[in-house]
Amino acid sequence: TSGLKDDAELRLDVQAELAGHLEDKPSELERSGLAASAAQAEAVKALGEVAEVAAGLERGNRVRLNQRAWLRRGLRFALVPVAVVVAILSVDLQWAVAFDTFSSLGNSNLSRPAWVTALGRGKARLWPEHPLLTSTPRELWESDRGNRVFYGEYVTHDVVAGPGGNPTAEQRQAFLETLETARTLDPDNARYDYLRAAVLLADACTVTAESGEKGPDGKAGPRRLAWEVADRAQVDQAMGHLLAGLAKPSFRRYGRDMLVLKLEALGPAERLSQHVRRIGVSAAVLLPDLSKLRELTRVASLYGDLLAGEGRVAEARPYLDAWKTLAVHLNADTWTLIDCLVVQALATDAAEHSARVYDRLGLADDAARTRREAALLAGPAKAWRARRNDPALKASEAAHEEDLRLYGGVLTSILMPALNEWPAPEAYAASRRLEYAVAMQGGLSLLSGLLLLAMLACLVISLRWRLMSGGEAIPILLLPEAGMTARFLEYGVLLPLGLFAAVVLWVPISGQCYSARAGLHKVLAEVLLLATAILVVPTWLAVRSARRRCRDLGIDGGVSAARWGLLPLLAASAAVAAVWWIPARASGPSAVGLAVVAGAALVLVLTAVVAALRLLLAPPAAGLAGGTVARSLIPIFAAAVILLSLIGRPALRQAERVNLAADTLMLTPPGEVGFSPVENRLTERLQRAVAAAAATLAER
Repeated sequence: TSGLKDDAELRLDVQAELAGHLEDKPSELERSGLAASAAQAEAVKALGEVAEVAAGLERGNRVRLNQRAWLRRGLRFALVPVAVVVAILSVDLQWAVAFDTFSSLGNSNLSRPAWVTALGRGKARLWPEHPLLTSTPRELWESDRGNRVFYGEYVTHDVVAGPGGNPTAEQRQAFLETLETARTLDPDNARYDYLRAAVLLADACTVTAESGEKGPDGKAGPRRLAWEVADRAQVDQAMGHLLAGLAKPSFRRYGRDMLVLKLEALGPAERLSQHVRRIGVSAAVLLPDLSKLRELTRVASLYGDLLAGEGRVAEARPYLDAWKTLAVHLNADTWTLIDCLVVQALATDAAEHSARVYDRLGLADDAARTRREAALLAGPAKAWRARRNDPALKASEAAHEEDLRLYGGVLTSILMPALNEWPAPEAYAASRRLEYAVAMQGGLSLLSGLLLLAMLACLVISLRWRLMSGGEAIPILLLPEAGMTARFLEYGVLLPLGLFAAVVLWVPISGQCYSARAGLHKVLAEVLLLATAILVVPTWLAVRSARRRCRDLGIDGGVSAARWGLLPLLAASAAVAAVWWIPARASGPSAVGLAVVAGAALVLVLTAVVAALRLLLAPPAAGLAGGTVARSLIPIFAAAVILLSLIGRPALRQAERVNLAADTLMLTPPGEVGFSPVENRLTERLQRAVAAAAATLAER
């Protein structure tokens, strides 16, 4: 069989066939009456001359040799490299990007390991960025000095937010010079007059607000205002700018307009990470005007009080009533819930101080009018806050919060509680399943990595016996039969994936029917059972098949089928399956269930390590068989990686797209900005109510 030396498996197969012939033929001849020695000689003679037999075997198997050689090359130089490339390409770090952004948005009840942050931000840096997202506000404005939106954004960052603290005289002058551009670029916008006043007031006076007296309900009333004036001339100048702004028809900060441009630059959200990034960009919008307006409203009321005390009542009126115009101006530019709450604040403290001034001046009608107008403008937000804090509604609110903890996704758990807007429990499904689909993509990448690690372990075992034998016992790459390989992958990959999908989609108590906080033990149990099936079942079937083949070729060497590892794996899997039945609770996942899953995962790892060590440290007689089994497992693992990536990744990406499109709680429609549709609807409702109240006041 020297002519078959290039195909060790085929050569051993032919040798086994010849040996069988030399065993069977003498027995047949002996039964016909020949002596044992004569029968043996006759059997050898019947085969023909050695050279002729060798040449005949080579001729008869030449086509087969070529076919098997090409198949081996395909397995070694195509299948395995393709599996490695597919596994690398299927690595999806979108889950890390989303996780990192989740944690940065607020308390998501999830810790954020440093490696997750590094992965998420490293992946984010790979995105091509639009200049709107990378340029500084000043760079944007300098690129288009006629653009009001860019100018407004520049003012927001460099003037309103500024360096923090009280500006120096040089900074104040620089800010005022920057604001001069608005006189020609945006002359009808009251914002810049208000900002001029705020810049001048920064070191000209100090305002304090003390808690008001408690009412019968035990709640503190409007704050009592007081101030210290350091530079009266500068205060007078600031109040002149305030009057100029109060007379203008519009107030725009351009924060919403700039956000629209940035979101358009990001493009529509097609993945969870993109959706979360849009929320992150929205959360990064600065709203520093709000504190300036609140301070300006208080100063205006105090300044009116000062003028009234000086006997200049007629001059005081515009300042005592300034809170109303400021509240109406801000409400017209409102697009966040914070804006709505600041409108209420403007119509509370300063308005009450102005009403007290009118009372002190004996102008009871003006005091009553001020309180009535303040109640109308502050009413919508105040009613919403009262509803949030209503003890009678606390019980139902607690039930809603429990539903959120039980069924809500991470994102909804961050953004929903503060809104006091509670959807039905089934409305959480799309957002929750969207997050699970992305998390499963990370799990798929991890599973592919484990299969690659198994391939590497098999390669090390094979090389160990190849090198340690001095070339005398080179492990053989057994060529798997197509039908048998298909069964390995069918039972070890397709069937587990199908069962996993069926449980997740259609079983009403599966882990993904609950939040990660409530059903984590169920989710981990499902994932671990899937991973165990995909790692163990094809391995077990392939090892059994390879052992049988080695035995047929005469190179068994005493390698066992590792039945010792089957019992602990079955016991661990049964324990994990029992964990799956532990009910999900809003208080958190089952600690016992998590411990069992962790223990089962440890059993799986230890079983794999011990199996690899047994093959590495097997007796020399079993080296060839052990190396052959390990080498022959490599293409099986490679095929599993490819199949897992080709089926699992598209299915999960499709699930991500479907659930993203179905998420009506968190995904804002095209052309709409904000954190979520729920908050946008609440903000719009409050804004319209204040606008209606303002229209009513204008008619009187």
